[in-house]
Amino acid sequence: LVGIKESIAQQAAIRGGNVDILTQIPIETFLSLRNASNIKVFSKVTGQYQVMMTQSNMAPFDNPLVREAFRYIVDRNLLVASALLGQGTVGNDVPLPPGNPMLPELPQHKQDLAKAKELLTKAGINTLDIELWTSSERQPTPKMALAFKEAAAKVGVNVTIRDVPYTEYVSNVSRKKPFYTTQWSAYPTFYERLYLMYRSGANWKYGVVEDAPGLDAILDKMISELDEAKRKELIQEALVKIHKSGERIIPYMMNYVGAASAKVQAYTPPNYDVIDFREVWLS
Repeated sequence: LVGIKESIAQQAAIRGGNVDILTQIPIETFLSLRNASNIKVFSKVTGQYQVMMTQSNMAPFDNPLVREAFRYIVDRNLLVASALLGQGTVGNDVPLPPGNPMLPELPQHKQDLAKAKELLTKAGINTLDIELWTSSERQPTPKMALAFKEAAAKVGVNVTIRDVPYTEYVSNVSRKKPFYTTQWSAYPTFYERLYLMYRSGANWKYGVVEDAPGLDAILDKMISELDEAKRKELIQEALVKIHKSGERIIPYMMNYVGAASAKVQAYTPPNYDVIDFREVWLS
């Protein structure tokens, strides 16, 4: 395993035969390689996603109406086209990609500035000044931040973008600021995807507190329920609450993008970020 940070160096490595597979590459690298001879490229929905975190234990997001209002500000279709260059799909503020069999029927959140303004007014907010923290070392989150800033200005939300190095982000932003971008992998279990992320006090519940009344109790039942049909009902009940009041705004799901030389056989893009090489061989 070799770490190659820059897109041009990645392309040179696989074109020159120094590596056989590039995994989790920038979209620009994928687009540059998709017509190259003797190279295969992959783009696949996996459930990986990026987030605008509205921490529910910090003002103004301790008011669920504000969290809900922010869902209607961003243009999700535009972000998929501009930030992901088409290599992804529109998100709906739940950590499951479209087509997942556990998804209940949920209305698709989409840009509705009038609705956003109505909810903010109901929350007692006419104008709001807020910082949105991000890092250019985790692309394309700065594009997400900029798109949000431009749309938010139309409903009286004045956003100042703070783009910081990732080391500063980890030390001073994540869990410590009310509004910031972050990124999450797809996980194979609902204990990871729901319980750890949305149960108050769980390891990955950054906002600490319960996002919606009764959500904790549902998640507690979910991880102890052995009957598959009943467990699905609990998952869907939790997702309904998360969709409306969860602290994670998920505007898009990112495709896994990668590339391999033509001699690589039986390589399958991973579902959960872990690559299985047991069946891979070189012709």
